[in-house]
Amino acid sequence: MTHIYIYSQPDCQPCKLAIKQFEDAGLDFRVIDISKDSLMRDYVIQHLGAQSTPVIEAEGFPVVRGFKPDAIREIIDHYTPHYEEIHDYVYEESE
Repeated sequence: MTHIYIYSQPDCQPCKLAIKQFEDAGLDFRVIDISKDSLMRDYVIQHLGAQSTPVIEAEGFPVVRGFKPDAIREIIDHYTPHYEEIHDYVYEESE
């Protein structure tokens, strides 16, 4: 289930950088091209208060307006599985 939405536009270099970070992390996210969807463009402007892209909406986080690497990293870290925790759980179960 997607909990991350990236609102973007064609030829937006910051959008491409943000998308690449989420792709490299292997996370499930949805890219919405607001140049092709006027309802979503209005949503981004009126509801999210953004005038430029990228805009990143992730459940449990403040909306990220613009390319903000620290905020993006925080979202990615939250949604990336922590293999140490998974390993410890599997190890404890097998004892």
